[in-house]
Amino acid sequence: MVSAKRDKGFSFERGILTVDGFIKAEDLWQQLDDSDVDFGRVKEVVLMNMGGRSIPQIGLEAFYNLEKVTFKSGINNIPGLLFVSEIEYEDDNGEVKKDSFFKNLREVDCGSVENINPMAFWGSLIKKLVLHPENKDYRKIINSCPGLVQLKFDDGCVIEKQELSGAILEHINSIEFGDNCVVNNENFELLSHLSRVKFGDNCLIDCSFEACPKLKTVEIGNNCVVKSSFSNTANIEEIKLAESVKFEGMDSFVGKFRVDNDRERKVCIIDKYGRVIKSFTQSTRDSTYGSKEWPFPVYLKRLDTVKDSRRNMLGRPIYKDVIRYAIDREKYEKNK
Repeated sequence: MVSAKRDKGFSFERGILTVDGFIKAEDLWQQLDDSDVDFGRVKEVVLMNMGGRSIPQIGLEAFYNLEKVTFKSGINNIPGLLFVSEIEYEDDNGEVKKDSFFKNLREVDCGSVENINPMAFWGSLIKKLVLHPENKDYRKIINSCPGLVQLKFDDGCVIEKQELSGAILEHINSIEFGDNCVVNNENFELLSHLSRVKFGDNCLIDCSFEACPKLKTVEIGNNCVVKSSFSNTANIEEIKLAESVKFEGMDSFVGKFRVDNDRERKVCIIDKYGRVIKSFTQSTRDSTYGSKEWPFPVYLKRLDTVKDSRRNMLGRPIYKDVIRYAIDREKYEKNK
């Protein structure tokens, strides 16, 4: 383990190299050369207080096993083509050669950087991107990572007015929002690989997740207000709800169920057309927990799809497919 004093401007511990305050690349490399830092052991680089101009000059490609880069405060901008994974060039004999860089880089945390070049991550192999409230134009940043599969919006992000319209999300399998996020008037539709959606605490959720055939897990934190729709996502297998979640949308989970946590904790089984088939209340008593309250957070698991009959005005039976869910007590006990 190598650890440097703060005035030297860098420290290295447990695979994380923190670079703080270098404006000139030669100053950084002089310090690194004088240390015994093994470049191959550097898994994450944290950059801060450097000024935007120095970033492309410090030679991040030298850390050939680098997996993650985190930008923090004190950085003015992130330039274009910063993490290109492959470069073609002609040697002195006119032969085309290729150099590969950042083969293992999979995650970038954009920190509080305001100005991020639309081509910042183009040509990279980044799979996970963490965005913050200070970052401008989420859509352009996302589109510079064509292979992105995990997307996280950190605490306090505001996404509204179709800000992500035109964003390339076709390979995304996980979208996560931190605490105190506002997601308003956004459509996350036809995402064929999306399997998980998570919201932190105190979020306003007024967006649409429709026709996401692989969406299986939805998690919603404390004090969230939910107006969104999870329509035509018949493969949802598990929903985790905090106790204080408030549902204001009439059909928050069209095709599944609706949960109303105001006075009665009511689960309504809804058919694929949005019509209520059955409803039941579990407020203070439960067949398993006796007089105990319905346990929170709630884990709901998909049981099966059954045929449920209703009668029309002529008294004839009408059969509808109903997806049944039940409280997953085993998961509750495991995670409480």
